[in-house]
Amino acid sequence: MSEFAQLTPRFSRVVLAGMMGSGKTVVGRKLARYLGWPLIDTDAEIVRRAGKSIPEIFAQEGESGFRAREREVVREVALRRQVIIATGGGVLLSEENQHNLRGDALLVHLRAEVSTLAARLRDKNDRPLLDGPDPAGKLSEIYRERAHIYERLPVQVVTDGRTPAAIAQEILAHLISDQAALNEERFSVQLGTGALAHLPERIAQHRVSPPYVVLVDRNVLRFSEGWLRGALEPVLEQGVLIPVRASERSKSLGAARRLWSELHRIRAERSSGIVVIGGGVLSDLGGFIASTYKRGLPLVLVPTTLLAQVDAAIGGKTGINFGGSKNMVGSFYLAKETLLDPLFLLTLPARQLRSGLAEVIKAALLDGAGFFEFLEENLEAVLQRRLDILQETVRRAAEIKIRIVLEDFREESGRRMLLNLGHTFGHAFEALSRYRLLHGEAVAIGLVKAAQLAHIMGLSGPELAERIERLLRRAKLPTRAPDFSPEAVLSQIAQDKKRLHNKVNLVLPRRIGQVEVVPLDSDAPLRQVLSK
Repeated sequence: MSEFAQLTPRFSRVVLAGMMGSGKTVVGRKLARYLGWPLIDTDAEIVRRAGKSIPEIFAQEGESGFRAREREVVREVALRRQVIIATGGGVLLSEENQHNLRGDALLVHLRAEVSTLAARLRDKNDRPLLDGPDPAGKLSEIYRERAHIYERLPVQVVTDGRTPAAIAQEILAHLISDQAALNEERFSVQLGTGALAHLPERIAQHRVSPPYVVLVDRNVLRFSEGWLRGALEPVLEQGVLIPVRASERSKSLGAARRLWSELHRIRAERSSGIVVIGGGVLSDLGGFIASTYKRGLPLVLVPTTLLAQVDAAIGGKTGINFGGSKNMVGSFYLAKETLLDPLFLLTLPARQLRSGLAEVIKAALLDGAGFFEFLEENLEAVLQRRLDILQETVRRAAEIKIRIVLEDFREESGRRMLLNLGHTFGHAFEALSRYRLLHGEAVAIGLVKAAQLAHIMGLSGPELAERIERLLRRAKLPTRAPDFSPEAVLSQIAQDKKRLHNKVNLVLPRRIGQVEVVPLDSDAPLRQVLSK
């Protein structure tokens, strides 16, 4: 595995505590996967050492015998570093255990209502303390006895109705708050796992004034509400939060009109900040609103999808859809601040994560063999959402986009046009699918078509397209075009914004790290590649 900057957790271990059924083991597995740390479940360790089940230990040795074994395990595991410890429900009844677990550890109480716990434990038969005719009543009694201990723990995380990934995300926000500048020339881009915690200070640094308008993707708010609202509290004290449905249909004049009306209603001033928290749709829409209302309001972007973190939120392009085509009405408008926090990617649906990987792979094709080989080596870890590798992936891809944008912000020299690799085909497939294809899925197909066209035109050998397609397939992205007629695709390509002097300008790869803009005088090569 390649070497890169490591995360800097504030504690060397995470201890999960709470009632039986609170989700300590399943959340612990998520944390272990995201951090690359081992998980030690104290109950499972007791069973392993004893060679018998917990009900058998209780039957043969009584609860006192079980607690003695428990203290022995805790004494040993509490000395380990970079580890997740999922404790049994009664571990913290012992003051000795409390003392041993406290050192250099993030102590987390996973909270849940008794009704939630009872529902989760309904089909379990390995809980000796619940034996008897009224397990729900016993559960309530045990909760009352232990609540005062759990509630003293420094981190309290509610688990009712939440996914393990969302719970793990909130815990990790308490563990890590990294932040480092990727760019501060002309526009600021900050990256770090847990960087959202720095949002209020970053806004203050740019002298952005209230009232703030916070546009947030409804899905992000639903999955990350506890963590998100906590980080936003100082901002929302002087502003308004507006949930927005993240779909291409939201990038419309109607949606823009509603947001302009809201800005007018709250009497937003020229210095009032717009904070956009969401994926590429919200980055495009929110940027467009900020660039047009009162001829420009300060903009802060907090992209929450992989695609937005490595592409859509970097570089100052804004836009709404018009006339059936993407981003036909828009502007170049730089955000004061763009904050990239990989923690958002933990609750991103798998399809959205894969979609973002298409833009990452595109960036690697622009950069050179080193990044492409990194992805070939670490792709499975990215798909598993290993945080240090996710952060490095975002860093490399974002830095490539930043470098090109700084060289050619308004697409005057042609350098920025290289970022269109795979997009001429991709936008056509995306539009013809009526946006059933995600942007990254369409770009993935477009990357393959661009490499195949480069081969047809004698710019590259067949092995380049094969290698690109192989990596895209490993990322579980589509590589074959839907069954659209060549005429339909060519009609969409004719509307491409990069078309100049009645010629289609395509970005084609010669090799990894070398791409160029190729003007086509004829549709013949396009028809040939579209028939493949």
